[in-house]
Amino acid sequence: MSGNKKKGGDGETVALVLLKGTQKYYLKEVDLDLDIADIKERLNSEAGLNVPVKYIKVLIKGKIRDNSETLKAIGIKPGSKVKGKLFFEEGYHQEVSGSITLEKMEAKLLELEKKVKDLFVKVNHRVITPEDAAFEVVHLDDSVQKIKGELDESRVKDAEKETRENMLERLKNIKVKMEAIREANRVYT
Repeated sequence: MSGNKKKGGDGETVALVLLKGTQKYYLKEVDLDLDIADIKERLNSEAGLNVPVKYIKVLIKGKIRDNSETLKAIGIKPGSKVKGKLFFEEGYHQEVSGSITLEKMEAKLLELEKKVKDLFVKVNHRVITPEDAAFEVVHLDDSVQKIKGELDESRVKDAEKETRENMLERLKNIKVKMEAIREANRVYT
């Protein structure tokens, strides 16, 4: 065996450096007989990628590689340092961004519910002028429309669809309360 070849386990090995944006993922002593599916598993267990394997795409030597391809079959030589890129399938980003959107929307929704409740109390106790109340209702209505639009456009996992639907239902309830505020404000004037 020459000096630049490494032996690991039963086969010859290489070092892998896979890039995702500016992030680098390193795997040392990767057996040339290892297939891409196993490399994806190692990326999660050893390199800290933490992405479901089904969403990971590996580009080596200018081509997205099939899960069944081995490094040896791709033409990688023992002892070399292999550079490649990682891509994630569309569904992964949708799941992640959908979850983040719901978390942000929950915070906005809680804040909106509190503002509507506070305004309702102010109008009923006549501690706000009708003009100021009307202005706040318009502002709150804009917030409702914005949140509804974001929820309508969000793509979420099946498991989170019920959460999104519950949020949309809460927005409907907020609109009912805002109509009650408008009515109380009309009576007040």
